[in-house]
Amino acid sequence: MFALSDANSFYASCERVFRPDLEGRPIIVLSNNDGCVVARSKEARAIGIAMGVPFFQIRGLIKRHDIAVFSSNYTLYDDMSRRFQTVLRTYSDDMEVYSIDESFLWWRCGAGWSDLGRDIRATVRQWTGLPVSVGFGPSKTLAKLANHLAKKEPSGVHVIDKPDTITAALSGVDLIKLWGVSLGTIKRLDRLGIRTPLQLRDADPFKVRSVCGVVGLRIVHELRGQSCIPLEHETPDKQNICCSRSFGQLTRDRDALNEALVTFASQAALKLRRQDLATGELAAFIQTDRHAPTEQYAASWTVRFEPTNDSRELARYAALCLDRIYRHQFSYRRAGVLLTELCKRTAAQAHLYDQTDREKTNRLMMAMDRINRDHGRGMLRIASSSPFVLNASRTWHLKSERRSPRYTTQWNELPAAVASAAF
Repeated sequence: MFALSDANSFYASCERVFRPDLEGRPIIVLSNNDGCVVARSKEARAIGIAMGVPFFQIRGLIKRHDIAVFSSNYTLYDDMSRRFQTVLRTYSDDMEVYSIDESFLWWRCGAGWSDLGRDIRATVRQWTGLPVSVGFGPSKTLAKLANHLAKKEPSGVHVIDKPDTITAALSGVDLIKLWGVSLGTIKRLDRLGIRTPLQLRDADPFKVRSVCGVVGLRIVHELRGQSCIPLEHETPDKQNICCSRSFGQLTRDRDALNEALVTFASQAALKLRRQDLATGELAAFIQTDRHAPTEQYAASWTVRFEPTNDSRELARYAALCLDRIYRHQFSYRRAGVLLTELCKRTAAQAHLYDQTDREKTNRLMMAMDRINRDHGRGMLRIASSSPFVLNASRTWHLKSERRSPRYTTQWNELPAAVASAAF
């Protein structure tokens, strides 16, 4: 049996954990630079606030309904996700982290799934403060559907475990609600006269495969309760890594752009090392504000080199790229770094004349990462990069005027009552 545990309105719920006064009050969370809505509580959805709507268009609605507005606080959300996943691992060793707020669990056998679901909900709520929904099914597709139905039930738990419960669940939803079914899939299935989930389940698998390929074939079997999509216990290695950002303010300051690109290169290097990867190619890019009525400029430069994950080397290559593409007459809105040609660090083929001691470099980077992990992000960093703190004086930093404190990762941002009680 599979289970999908999903934290309800995750970003909004993370904000509410440390602000109990927000219980029952509508909450929205904004995107980078406070541009548009990326998360809503159920109360905000009931008011009619759409996902992705620009913030400036709903200012009147926010004031009228006393909606709490927050800038994205990814540090908090990431740590709360880690805590959520830690709780789930106490229930099953077979777990797949599907997204920041969703995880699949699997058990070879068992019973009493409703009671287990309620216990998971209660434990996650007690240990993290997050509300969750839990759906059970004999396949991942049915577990995903069960979770969708669980959100509508007072218990927050839904079980699909028998043929009659499968039929009941499929008869109550539209085809687009099924995991893996897109608008393109619906158009292709329409050629076969398939317009409902029940029709898809009962269709000839080979006919479905003829228009939707192997993915469609798997969906048919999954809807029949036959598991065809196993858990992914390990995240596949990335094919490329991109770190980029739209700036809070326009800037033409070359030093600020250099600081931004070096910071992005350092962040990308850390992501490489977490998967024990190396890169042989770096591209840096900068661009002006594409919405501005002024002359536009966008450029990139690519450098190839011996495979590495050394922050110092990548920072140097990023600065080199900026030398090639910077034009002083323009004001820039966005910059970024893209790493390609990724491979396992231990499988990287060195150049015949490469004199760098790669093992020594690797030990140095591991030591730097360990210190930053134990003593705080950015404790050790490239001198020309930025400290990992928001600073309004840095024009390239995000606009984040409504960000809540990072309650779980920064001592100096603990709530005052909690901080005083600790001592």
